[in-house]
Amino acid sequence: MADTLNQAGLDTSSGGPGDKPAEKHHRKRWLIPLVAFVVLLVVGGVFFLLLELRKPGPASVGDAEKEVEQASAADSGDSGSSALRPAEGVYVYQGEGSESINVPPLSQDDGSEMPAEVIHHGSDCWTFKLEYNSAHWEEDLNCVENGQLVQKKSTTFQQWDIVTEKLTNTTNFTCESAVLVDPSASEGESFDQDCVGTNSDVEGETHTDGPSTFVGKETVRIDGKDVEAYHFKQHQQISGSGQEGRQEFEMWYAVDTALPLKQTRKITLVTPSPIGKITYTEEGHWEVSSLTPEHSG
Repeated sequence: MADTLNQAGLDTSSGGPGDKPAEKHHRKRWLIPLVAFVVLLVVGGVFFLLLELRKPGPASVGDAEKEVEQASAADSGDSGSSALRPAEGVYVYQGEGSESINVPPLSQDDGSEMPAEVIHHGSDCWTFKLEYNSAHWEEDLNCVENGQLVQKKSTTFQQWDIVTEKLTNTTNFTCESAVLVDPSASEGESFDQDCVGTNSDVEGETHTDGPSTFVGKETVRIDGKDVEAYHFKQHQQISGSGQEGRQEFEMWYAVDTALPLKQTRKITLVTPSPIGKITYTEEGHWEVSSLTPEHSG
């Protein structure tokens, strides 16, 4: 210990009769802030280590399979694929991404593998629930109407573990006009998307609106095979309840079943909170690993 303090330039001698009281007092004044600084470093380091250890891991494919099994048992309808409706089951997506807030500075990463459950609801509707990680998922209700695939509802759940407690946030949106796929669309044609929702942590309503533009048909390589896809770009503004932001998506849907094949996304949102305005950012991409579900309904 003495060697360590000597290396730091501190006199470790006990002092003798010739030492002046002012010199001893000077040493104490140096030691007090030094000890306090070391304690802060240790406490802060432990806290941030705990934050890292508590970050969510990949979502469980097994849990996703159980959800599909339970849904299939409750609905004895056709689980196969049809136009604008993929076969029921669990699909595994691969990719990377992250979400973060600036105050307090927290971030979490998407799993390298992300399970998604496709569950049928009647003959014309199906849900697509993608689990980015064990603490972040999004579920969309899509329906076939007038030969188009439209989004009716969207629910997103997130959880942030800050060691002392777990903060959760849920958003629920309904859409009056949100065309996802129109097989008869011409290249460059746009469709307005207008959705209204609520946030569990923010009072009032939030609006998302903007165009979805059909880029055209493209060939996407999935599991070593060429797959025809509809390519759409979405640009949406977020407003209401003191929130302001923008989200951009690129989506590729299988031509025969409308199964989501690929996505890139970028979201920036400034939102009020109990500690003032915070900025939320999200960015990432994913791609389905196989057109055949790992677990069928």
